[in-house]
Amino acid sequence: ATADFLAAHKALAEQLAASPELSQVDQDLKARYHAKVTAIVSRAQSAGALRPDVGPTDVTMLLSGVAHAISVHGDLGPVVRNRYLGV
Repeated sequence: ATADFLAAHKALAEQLAASPELSQVDQDLKARYHAKVTAIVSRAQSAGALRPDVGPTDVTMLLSGVAHAISVHGDLGPVVRNRYLGV
């Protein structure tokens, strides 16, 4: 679901990965996003579905990479997008 959202909102994904010179609204959005990713990572690790050495920053960077690839190459389609997220 997150990958589909980021694919549809490429600018948001790029902004989340951007430099620290963000407006307060953007900082608040980034903080809320990070909190959600942290909760998802914690649940996935508790369920044994995610390696214990993978953290929220890793996941955010991976999602940003997928969003960037989509912005450069166009929509990769859900099959390819989900494949890269699976890696």
